[in-house]
Amino acid sequence: MNDPSGRITMSPEICGGRPTIRGLRIRVTDVLDMLAAGATRADILRDYPYLEDEDITAALEYAARSGRIAALEYAAASALTVKTAVWTRPPCLKSRKSR
Repeated sequence: MNDPSGRITMSPEICGGRPTIRGLRIRVTDVLDMLAAGATRADILRDYPYLEDEDITAALEYAARSGRIAALEYAAASALTVKTAVWTRPPCLKSRKSR
């Protein structure tokens, strides 16, 4: 996925190719997990002084874009499934007249 800010990078040599912050060994998911656990931006920046506030913003934006893309892909796949599925009434639900 393309990151307009250039702060989110992916390289097979770093963290197995998972999205990281500026090629550092801190993954986007690490930042998101810290925020989800209740850490503030100030907490994260204090504990990881090599990070910048813009890195946290980029991680959140990346996650939002990733989630929207996954949701759209799921919706598209679901729509295709619904359009191609043919529903037939199970035998137990057939009316007595049709038996």
